Amino acid sequence: MEDGGLRPHIKATGRSVDSVWRSVARTEAARSSATSQSNSKEKIMSAISLASIVAQPSSTSSPISSNPSSWQQYLTQRRLDVGQLKEALQSGDLSGAKAAYNNLVSLGKTELHQNNPFTLTNRAADFSAIGGALQSGDLSGAQQALAALDSTFKVKLHGTESNPAASTSESGVNVIA
Repeated sequence: MEDGGLRPHIKATGRSVDSVWRSVARTEAARSSATSQSNSKEKIMSAISLASIVAQPSSTSSPISSNPSSWQQYLTQRRLDVGQLKEALQSGDLSGAKAAYNNLVSLGKTELHQNNPFTLTNRAADFSAIGGALQSGDLSGAQQALAALDSTFKVKLHGTESNPAASTSESGVNVIA
């Protein structure tokens, strides 16, 4: 703003040009400081938001995470429970399938501190689908979800199907992770 634009304002207030310029400078400095503080707050809030999205280490770690033999015991138990679930579903035993499913949920709660005994997302989703089907009494849906879960343990190598680990359950499900 030039002095010519300020003259009517200066005459009305009775202030000098220097006084008006100092006032304008203080106002601009205050705006700049407020913007800087706002930007800093936005950066801090963004960092906080990102921290809540990124997986943080659990304060209560699973006993199996630090003990390989416990992990093997867990996998063995899960393998047996999945076998029981498969047997019950194949025989059409809805209550037996629900009991086997609940045993697997309990195993997940006890060992992994979660309601699902599978740690990989696709397997956990298939396992949850089994539970949903069982809850609604849909034996066929539970069988299909178990087949989907079972397929995640089989790896295709050069057009042939193979199982990556030597240990598989009687159900054919290799329950590594």
